[in-house]
Amino acid sequence: MVKNSTSSKPLSKDDLDTALKAYATKADLNKAVKGSERILRAEILKVEGKVENVEVVLKRLEGKVENVEDGLKRLEGKVDKMDSTIEKISNQLDGFVGRVDDLTNDNEIGADQIHRLREDVKERGKRIAKLESPN
Repeated sequence: MVKNSTSSKPLSKDDLDTALKAYATKADLNKAVKGSERILRAEILKVEGKVENVEVVLKRLEGKVENVEDGLKRLEGKVDKMDSTIEKISNQLDGFVGRVDDLTNDNEIGADQIHRLREDVKERGKRIAKLESPN
């Protein structure tokens, strides 16, 4: 039999009942578990709701990312077209600049020739004037 540590006499039923009242009974534990279970279920439902909200937000973000990717592809296409156009313009400018250089050279040569011809005409004019003069 269980003995009380302070006395050597055996415990009575009343003593045992009094000592056991400090401890939870099976019914108390079941109540606590059911209460905890209700709280946990409520928390799980809240978390599930938040997860669903996160999933909705992620789907929206995926849509936005796809839109951005589509826009980026269109932009890349436009950039490629611009590069092609710039290259065509550059090629045309190269040809134009080459022709302008040729014309500039021709102009300088022509100006030099005109200058020489004028000098020549002046010299001949002086000779003719000298030949036609009465002296």
